[in-house]
Amino acid sequence: MALNFPDSPTLNQVYTDTTSGFSYQWDGTVWQSYTPSAAKNITILDDISGSFDGVTLSFPIAVDGTAFEPANAQQLRIVLGGIIQEPLADYVVSGANIAFTTPPSFGLSFSGISLGPAIPVVGVGSTANFYTRQSYTVSGTQSSFTVTGGYNIGFLDVYHNGVRLVVGVDYTATDGTGFTLTTPAQNDDIVEAISFVTSEYYTLNGLLNNLIVTGDASIGGNTYITGITTVLGSLNVIGGGNFSTAGIGTFGVLDTGNLTNSGNLNVAGVTTLGNKVKVGVGTTALIVEGDARITGILTIGTSSITFDGTNNQVSVGSGVTINSTGINIGSGVTISSSGINIGPGVLIHSGGLNVAGSQMISGMGVESAGVSIGYGITTLNFVGSGNTFAVNGSRIDISISSGGGGASSQWVTTAAGINTVSNVGVGTTNPQYKLDVAGDINLTGTFRQNGSTFVASRWTSGTGDNIYRSSGNIGLGLTNPQYKLDVAGDINFTGTFRQNGSAFVASRWTAGSGDNIYRLNGDIGIGVASPTAKLDVNGVIKDANGNVRSIPNNDKTSGYTLTANDIGELINITTGGVTVPASVFSAGNSITIYNNSGSNQNILQGSGVTLRLAGTSTTGNRTLALRGIATVMCVGSNDFVISGAGLS
Repeated sequence: MALNFPDSPTLNQVYTDTTSGFSYQWDGTVWQSYTPSAAKNITILDDISGSFDGVTLSFPIAVDGTAFEPANAQQLRIVLGGIIQEPLADYVVSGANIAFTTPPSFGLSFSGISLGPAIPVVGVGSTANFYTRQSYTVSGTQSSFTVTGGYNIGFLDVYHNGVRLVVGVDYTATDGTGFTLTTPAQNDDIVEAISFVTSEYYTLNGLLNNLIVTGDASIGGNTYITGITTVLGSLNVIGGGNFSTAGIGTFGVLDTGNLTNSGNLNVAGVTTLGNKVKVGVGTTALIVEGDARITGILTIGTSSITFDGTNNQVSVGSGVTINSTGINIGSGVTISSSGINIGPGVLIHSGGLNVAGSQMISGMGVESAGVSIGYGITTLNFVGSGNTFAVNGSRIDISISSGGGGASSQWVTTAAGINTVSNVGVGTTNPQYKLDVAGDINLTGTFRQNGSTFVASRWTSGTGDNIYRSSGNIGLGLTNPQYKLDVAGDINFTGTFRQNGSAFVASRWTAGSGDNIYRLNGDIGIGVASPTAKLDVNGVIKDANGNVRSIPNNDKTSGYTLTANDIGELINITTGGVTVPASVFSAGNSITIYNNSGSNQNILQGSGVTLRLAGTSTTGNRTLALRGIATVMCVGSNDFVISGAGLS
């Protein structure tokens, strides 16, 4: 097909071939493939703010009700409450779900778009960002702003102090180079501009950060992806160039129909491949210089050798299997840590030879040309027919009849004698101990334990059925008794507990109701060995208020209001007087007051208190003369009587 390009084209002139429908643009040197920018790859995500509750972190991603799975977090532009969220820092994506670092609160607004697989055209930038973000810090007052590198009209978002502005209302952007705010920004305000560039097909030759292909794409020239390469559709490397990626490539279907590489394909990181991968044809080799990981099954040849990473198994054809438990050869031979199984019933192991579950050879030496090999029995001699087993010096003679059933032994003969590592049963076929005897034992020598004479009991037999110990202590529940009988725990007995032959009396008191105890007879002495009264005390008797034989002194040097702690005490006051309060004392409570000064002191009845002068009908406040003394006695609820010397 011949293309008739225009003569003397101008820079950026577009030519469309009417036969093929393909368009081309003149870059000043050659005609490049050209498709006008389209917005169909930028997708608006469904609103998920109705699910915000301040607790949930993860939410499904959908477009028009259908689950949507972005290639990575950077593909999305997320805004919460008017604030742009930072990919990977504020949110991550997993499949068709988005997870926030902080759970969005109830009522918070949400908007989100997918930037799609778009990358900038050649010449816009060599880093292949999906979008370009510019930030301006306003000095003074500013309305007009310039976008470095320009933008596609209709693909510019503007934010003022984190709040997204409405195009045509809050700002205008119509020339592809700058934008103007309707309301000027003020000093120290932050203005952000995010410009998007979309495409369906480009010819690339340079360095890219990330590459995402959702449909069918072709790449020619030398292309280097420094970030992530994601191919969800098909990628065709043409033109004999080199295609290199340092990130992770995730592919849907990858074969010679989808990926054709006539140059070199270099993957420095980890590549995850699904379905089918074909490398080269004919005698082309696959060479891996470094580490390689295959998460599925690797087959070499049509079906001869397979490496199964899931089950950690290597298979050679259908007859040999190697895994963590051993090596299986066919259906009859297994090599494992237990030994070598040869068909059913035969096991060769480090301890000898087992046939049909019974050990046939163990620790046995043999003789070769007169030279003893090993130790113990030096000659294994098979003689005649019939089932016989005989020890002849250093030789064992075994006869096995044609019907089988030859003798076997668990015993090993050495220079020191014969021994076995198994349990030995006498009178039992299932011994549970090294020597297990079902029946009586009669011995004429000494029964020993750990080389010393065995002592069956520490007790000595006395008369009749009595037993005793004449020395040492006896411990029950402890290994180091300190007394003749030392018990760690409770003691239960049904007879009489005696001390020096007489019944032991634990207490002279009798238990009453509740926690009460009493004595009906005798006197009680405290500090007295021979009491002469019901309670005979040699010493000071105190209660909660002190010595019952004296009145506690309580000095006061200012006005004082009585408290319950003053009951039975002497209030020794020098100035300020004393007040008798209400609702503190009960009938029978008394307090003594001494005027320890050279002037009168007032004794006041508090609010709600009746203070009566003893022997009169007079009530009210009283005056206590110098060096006077008075006693206040509570006779009823808030009812008091006062008497004394120097009282008026």
